[in-house]
Amino acid sequence: MYKYLLLFILCATIIQAQVTINGDARVRPRYDINDKTPANGTKTSDFYYMYRARLNLNADIGEGWKFHTLISHNGIFYYSTFNTGDFPDILGTDQNPSKPTSRQSSRRASLSFMELYFGQETETYNFKVGLFPLGSINNPIYDLHYYPNKMVDIPYAIFNTDGAFGFAGNYKTSAGTFGAKLIIEDAKGKEEEAYDGTILSDKNDQMTFELNYAIPVSGFTLAPMALISISSQKDSMCKPNTFGLNITTPKLGEFTLQGTAAISSQDNKDLKSVQEPGYPVSKYSGYLLRLKMSGKLGPGNLVAWFDYAQLTEKQVLKDVDYGFAYFWVNYEIPIYKSEKGAVSITPELRYAKYYKESEHISDRIKMEVNFDIKF
Repeated sequence: MYKYLLLFILCATIIQAQVTINGDARVRPRYDINDKTPANGTKTSDFYYMYRARLNLNADIGEGWKFHTLISHNGIFYYSTFNTGDFPDILGTDQNPSKPTSRQSSRRASLSFMELYFGQETETYNFKVGLFPLGSINNPIYDLHYYPNKMVDIPYAIFNTDGAFGFAGNYKTSAGTFGAKLIIEDAKGKEEEAYDGTILSDKNDQMTFELNYAIPVSGFTLAPMALISISSQKDSMCKPNTFGLNITTPKLGEFTLQGTAAISSQDNKDLKSVQEPGYPVSKYSGYLLRLKMSGKLGPGNLVAWFDYAQLTEKQVLKDVDYGFAYFWVNYEIPIYKSEKGAVSITPELRYAKYYKESEHISDRIKMEVNFDIKF
């Protein structure tokens, strides 16, 4: 049924609008080392294969009005791994996962609408509504705000596939570009009232309001932003406030430098005992610093950055400090390029080091190679 719905949407959109279709696919072998022995834990090492494909459909219906959707797998940053996913139907009957008829290699990844939004874009302003990307890989302020207890190694992109529900827009002026977003994170809020008027339940939606601004200054781009989470005290929700600044330099030879500095804090004393993933269950404060470089080197493109971050949980007996150090480097090597697409190979290394109270507690190393095709 789902595939017929997708086909219907595709055909209807093509008939009614100017549609472009593009996408990419990737296969990624990875060697993954997770070492917790510094804190008397375990050490695991695993070699596995990841794959993903993403299909973009863009419809331009005139006067700046546009529709966009991205179809892919709702996995960690769109990925599935070899031999994971759903078993096939056998003569129309789902297999029992505990006693499958097929081999593990018959599993296949499912598809979902990973982005779906529409809006209008003009020379002066643009806005969109729906499920849209945040660009969190290049903006770690989102990692600090949403995943403060694991804020390195692109957690927002990994766990949220870089997407957010809500409304976004910006307006260009001679003094810079002003932008705002309303991000809906938990829409379970509602009020329930008994027949006699007694309030049985009264809960609010959880959301975050973002303000951002970007201005060019002597070849530099300065981009401050603020993220303010909104909920009432009675909901006992984690409500962080995060403020940060991204600075991008003009080109230095073939390279561009980017710096990020951000702080975040949460002061609600009446938190629920179980919070959303990524949030501590106490008041906290934290910061994140990033220095990044990217540019052409030889036949390919080099991207490297270093993050340093710290989180202080304000617990009842004493404050507890956590530290994070992270390094990412990859080098994209072009193999083939034409008007119809490109093929590339990208070796990549990621290394994260974690601390608690200045004591080294664990390391995570990911060594991988991306085989990409874009079309």
